[in-house]
Amino acid sequence: MLDIRYFYEFVPNEEMAYLALFRWNGRVASSNVPLKLKEFRGINAADLAKLENAGIRNVKEIIKAGQTPAKRKELSAKTGVPVAAILELVKLSDLARIQGVKGIRARLYYDAGVDTMEKMAKWNPVELGEMLYRIH
Repeated sequence: MLDIRYFYEFVPNEEMAYLALFRWNGRVASSNVPLKLKEFRGINAADLAKLENAGIRNVKEIIKAGQTPAKRKELSAKTGVPVAAILELVKLSDLARIQGVKGIRARLYYDAGVDTMEKMAKWNPVELGEMLYRIH
């Protein structure tokens, strides 16, 4: 059920994500608090402050606000945050939706060049682990 919930969060379909979350492993699951953007290492504090002033504080909000190149450009114009910084946050946030991957691990994957779930799926797990060990 949890994987189904993640799918509906990605689509996005909040109603179905909630229903999938409601019953998980035969019990009512607790709500999942989205990761705050400030949990990612290496992000410019001034950019985070500008995004926060625009109401964007967590991974769900940045993914929604920066889904497409046009939305990222619009957000950049609104906040003064460079499009490249917004794209980086969107990619980090996308990686952080993987269970067990949060701020630090998402940064490690991103810095290793694994900046999308598609790239993650193509990696050999042993090679990925070795690469992450070398860059850490």
